[in-house]
Amino acid sequence: PDHSKNFMVYGPYTTSVPAGFYEVYFRMMVDNNTADNSKVVRIDAHDSYQMDVLAAKDVYRQQFNGAFSYQDFSVTFYTDGNDKLEFRVEWNDAAYIKVDRIILKP
Repeated sequence: PDHSKNFMVYGPYTTSVPAGFYEVYFRMMVDNNTADNSKVVRIDAHDSYQMDVLAAKDVYRQQFNGAFSYQDFSVTFYTDGNDKLEFRVEWNDAAYIKVDRIILKP
């Protein structure tokens, strides 16, 4: 099939997060962590009111500790409490990636 770079996870568009610093954890796995060191996903915290990325990180294949083993990656961001937050995983069409869950912690 024809694939292209796109968001594989996004949402929940929540407005109920009070002002403060937060860390959002993305629990993911990759099919192979040794073939090369391609960028496989970009994770971010996004304000969909302002269309502004609050924090982002590129994740590379060799950052995973093993193949088909879940691992957490995180970004830290600040919200003023007036954001419409979504947490996104943008797939780069370079590997099989599976997202298990996304957790927000103060």
